[in-house]
Amino acid sequence: MSVPGDGPALVRQIGVGGLALTVVNMIVGVGIFGLPGLLAAELGPAAILAYLACGVLAALIALCLAEAVSRVPEAGGVMAASGAAFGPVGASVVGNLLWFASGALASAAIAALLLNTLSVFVPSLSGGPTRVAFLALLYLTLAWTNVVGVQQSLRATIVVSILKFTPLVLLILVGLPQVEVANLRFETLPSAGELSAGVIILFFAFQGGEGALCTSGETRRPERTIPLGLGLGLLLVGLLYLGLQTVGQGVLGDGLAQAGDAPLVAIGQALFGSAGAQLILFATVMSVLGVLMVDTLSMPRALYGLGERGLLPRALSRVHPTWRTPHVAIIAYATVGFLLAASGTFRQLVLFSAGGTLAMHLVTAAAVLKLRRDPAMVARPGFRIPGGVLVPVLTLVVIAGLLWTLTIPELAALALLCVLAALPALRRGS
Repeated sequence: MSVPGDGPALVRQIGVGGLALTVVNMIVGVGIFGLPGLLAAELGPAAILAYLACGVLAALIALCLAEAVSRVPEAGGVMAASGAAFGPVGASVVGNLLWFASGALASAAIAALLLNTLSVFVPSLSGGPTRVAFLALLYLTLAWTNVVGVQQSLRATIVVSILKFTPLVLLILVGLPQVEVANLRFETLPSAGELSAGVIILFFAFQGGEGALCTSGETRRPERTIPLGLGLGLLLVGLLYLGLQTVGQGVLGDGLAQAGDAPLVAIGQALFGSAGAQLILFATVMSVLGVLMVDTLSMPRALYGLGERGLLPRALSRVHPTWRTPHVAIIAYATVGFLLAASGTFRQLVLFSAGGTLAMHLVTAAAVLKLRRDPAMVARPGFRIPGGVLVPVLTLVVIAGLLWTLTIPELAALALLCVLAALPALRRGS
């Protein structure tokens, strides 16, 4: 939707396949390239249980996202739904957490990792003017690709996705026949505390679907496309993660826990020799590029929605007359990402990104309950979670439990971040 008189509206052109692909690319980032070893060190062969538990948590969150966003299928996704449920303050909190905490900070960290990886081959990328120039070119390319059109961005995403996932699928297909079943056995179950710690670590490898839903204003038949696209994307991610952990544990055994920060490289080397290690290194670069591309496609829609509601400068809600994309929001988002990545000071704020994402999901689950009490919203076409209030209430309880595990200083920092996110609406006296 657009403000009357402000120009052309966004075009609904994203289907189930396009949304599912965006979800997979947003979720499968660099985390999976390091998490299998970390989880093996924490839980040993029982790490597979953390994947199952985290998959359940991700499914609960996805169901809440699907219902809330399909009821309010506008640019900004969860921000629009939260605004419909809780007014401008809800939209401001969720929208700003979405684009900044869950988006720009995480994007900047990923861009930095890309350069750190490439600096193995080009040492000058490790710092100085060359690094800044490369980041500027990277974000300029990302912005331009997304400004000229959604379809062009989706086509580029398809190419990167193939290059990104082929090595990972190859690891699973070649590795499964070589799995030693004895390496997968565990004598005792992990304690509840140990399993919770593993789930918290793994949760951050499952986040990202909320960013993909920022394109809800450009989604065809949102009441069908959103739940199907989100569900299909999440299913593919879960199968990929389970396959990689099983192959890693089954092939390397105790060696998986000792693989350091590059367990998939160790798996590739075990299966294919030095060529396998280089293949996974290539997949890491493609993974980073894939995440950055869909991030720059999705997250500016949150800025667009905030501008549309007057919670940020209205210029952010402008739509390009030729390409029909929110070009000002895209350029602004890419600029913030570049500045964060180039500054090198954002690494200590990654915890804000994680906590902000959990807080955002907490509001989304509450929004589901609130929207169900609004007759106008109930009358709209949209997906409805089976089982009454069970899923949203359970989601609230689980997320609150995860946030409760944070330290007092961490909780205080998260509360401050939420207050800052609410300021645009509070300053308007909402």
